[in-house]
Amino acid sequence: MLNNSAFKIRVALNNRLGSFFEFQSSEYYLLTGLTPSNDTTTFQLKQLYKLDTNIFVFTKEGKTYYVNGENFDINASLVGKYFEITYIPFIVGKINDVN
Repeated sequence: MLNNSAFKIRVALNNRLGSFFEFQSSEYYLLTGLTPSNDTTTFQLKQLYKLDTNIFVFTKEGKTYYVNGENFDINASLVGKYFEITYIPFIVGKINDVN
């Protein structure tokens, strides 16, 4: 089950450019690019969730990726198809300023 609260984290980092932080990444990602593919070694769409935003579950080489696709819409008929995707990791937990 996906924890929807993982997608609600907001951090005020105004005027902190150049600062150093400690943080922890998660198994959740933010989708930044999506292209259909015929290559079966790319990301396979395994499941769709509709929460506050679209959550796509992709697999590649035995690893599962939970991807927030808030600006993307994938039809359920595409489950099982392959895609080239680009993504960035979500940050979870406490972010500590180490300056």
